[in-house]
Amino acid sequence: MDSKTENEGFEEAIKNGTAFKADTIEELAEQIGIDPEVLSQTVARYKVKQLP
Repeated sequence: MDSKTENEGFEEAIKNGTAFKADTIEELAEQIGIDPEVLSQTVARYKVKQLP
């Protein structure tokens, strides 16, 4: 699958509500109905655990 086809598939998923796109973690949290602070903290913890 080429990148154009993948992008089209992603855009279609956004349109039908099976994927979400946001500029920030907080915006994403609001879109999916969870507390933005909780998601931000979770992502921050995950990033720290991924550091070498």
